Amino acid sequence: MRFLYILAVYLVAPLVSLAMLWRGIWDRSYWSHFSERYGFGEKLEPSGVWVHAVSVGEVQAAAALVTTLRERYPMVPLVVTTLTPTGAARARTLFKDRSE
Repeated sequence: MRFLYILAVYLVAPLVSLAMLWRGIWDRSYWSHFSERYGFGEKLEPSGVWVHAVSVGEVQAAAALVTTLRERYPMVPLVVTTLTPTGAARARTLFKDRSE
């Protein structure tokens, strides 16, 4: 089953990349941080908590979780990722006082 999942990801990744590039023709914000979507961002600490919220609505929904994790475990690294530029902007706005 794992093999099928990995195969599907490899087959779909070029299509998703093309869709993001195509969308970027009308909304240039889709081109910013493009390489980070494929793991080419700054190096993060290996142990920590990763919260992935696809869009603005999920960022809003995850806000309480992120705030609680930050309060209960202040020494644990916390990473919030998004897929859309608007979701990333909302995450920056919500968590700006807690980001590096």
